[in-house]
Amino acid sequence: MDLYLIRHGEPDYTTDSLTTFGHEQANRLAAALKSLKVDEAYKSPMGRAQQTALYSEKKWKMNALTVDWIRELSWGDAQGNIASPLSPWVKAAKIIRQEEVFPEGENWKTHPLFKDDKVVDEVEKRSVALDNFLEAHGYMRKGQYYFAHSPNKKQIVLFCHAGLILTILSHMMNIPFLQVIAHTQIDPTSVTKIHLPAISGTNSPVLSYMNNTAHLK
Repeated sequence: MDLYLIRHGEPDYTTDSLTTFGHEQANRLAAALKSLKVDEAYKSPMGRAQQTALYSEKKWKMNALTVDWIRELSWGDAQGNIASPLSPWVKAAKIIRQEEVFPEGENWKTHPLFKDDKVVDEVEKRSVALDNFLEAHGYMRKGQYYFAHSPNKKQIVLFCHAGLILTILSHMMNIPFLQVIAHTQIDPTSVTKIHLPAISGTNSPVLSYMNNTAHLK
């Protein structure tokens, strides 16, 4: 099974929509993916992802299903106090600029910058939702791997967001979330592909490519 993780086009966050250039990006993406044999497509309920998906839906002559678990991550104070204006990316950069010892493994969740941030709960919940999705499609989480009880060669597309894509990469590749956001980049309309072998039994996901924006060149 192949998962294609697509970030929305250039956004206008104030209106949760695409900019003029974002629409152009989405159109060029759709042209590049026209021949992709898509079995299933899903899209975030957020406007910028919905608008991005529309161009590809027209090319494929199919409607992507809107699912809530692939919306963008939320962050801010977990106790409902004044929300931190700092995104996870800014916090990771702050740790690096201060030349702190970077938190290892899951220790980032208890770091002073993150321990009261609701993004910790968000990452955990989306990881559970991802595993439920994959199990429904034939691949059950088993420790650090996936057990293929119904292996298949489906091609599935998710139109979503940078934070969600990095959460998926972190969970499936067993790389701490903070490490992923500190060392990788997901550009507008980029395509990231994860392959799950169509072989019964225990498998390890393979990152085929990441942040592919060849359609914009």
